[in-house]
Amino acid sequence: MDMELKPFERLILWKLMLTGDGLMMRDLPGSFTAKMRQRLCDEGLIFVEKKGRAKIVKLHEENAWSWAVQNLDSEISKKAFFAGEVLQEVFTRLEKYISTHDIVLAKLLEPASDSSEPDDPERRIKDAYSFVSGGKWNVRVRIAQLKEYLSEMSNVQIDAVLKKMLLEKKIYLYPFDDPLECTQVDESAAVRFSGETFTIIYIKES
Repeated sequence: MDMELKPFERLILWKLMLTGDGLMMRDLPGSFTAKMRQRLCDEGLIFVEKKGRAKIVKLHEENAWSWAVQNLDSEISKKAFFAGEVLQEVFTRLEKYISTHDIVLAKLLEPASDSSEPDDPERRIKDAYSFVSGGKWNVRVRIAQLKEYLSEMSNVQIDAVLKKMLLEKKIYLYPFDDPLECTQVDESAAVRFSGETFTIIYIKES
């Protein structure tokens, strides 16, 4: 639910959520009118707390975060002077999150696929190869890097697809030319097939 909020009101809510401790009334933009403030109060999203002569605008945490989860894609004001500050804070927190959770940023921000299209694991393999190689074909790519990009697929799934593509000669798999290049990560991600251990994938341009 969006409660018919205006883009500017949504931006104010995001600013408050990213601030955490509330904002002094005097620090909020003059364009955040008393009518807007009252509407957010009536919806149970914010409240005003008095501290001496000062007034502090704070969030009703549970209600506001519940609203946020349901309205991540709702339009916010792009013209407000502090919109850039809000975006910068989001990027800063995103950087900390992906570093802590070892998330591939490209996977997080890539354009959403059409969910009506059937899943094509071979296409996903090729897309991952293209991403890791920087858009190049006919180059060797570590299988460990490929699997890192395909984090939503299990090792069992990826190995099964790679073996099928290998048998159909759609891809080529190799071990390292120099065994000393093989790290523990490469060893863990290796594909084992017909008594051989493969750590490199090679795809010709189709």
